[in-house]
Amino acid sequence: MEFYVLPEYRRRGYGRQMYLHLEELLKRDGAKRLHLTADPVTGAPFWSKLGFAPTGEKSPENKLDFFEKTVPDDAANA
Repeated sequence: MEFYVLPEYRRRGYGRQMYLHLEELLKRDGAKRLHLTADPVTGAPFWSKLGFAPTGEKSPENKLDFFEKTVPDDAANA
């Protein structure tokens, strides 16, 4: 599974909008934490801005850093 925005559409907010929609769907399904791997050049800065933090571990499959995020609880933000 990949999350990808074509280079000519980057830095316009499309990736952020897509991610926030996906996060809402996952939250509705009961997700509490999200985990992913990210390319260090293009992915890590993007995911960090969205609240993901590196875990210090690497994926044995693709050797990329793992990142994780706790899904925000709307009740805590009310």
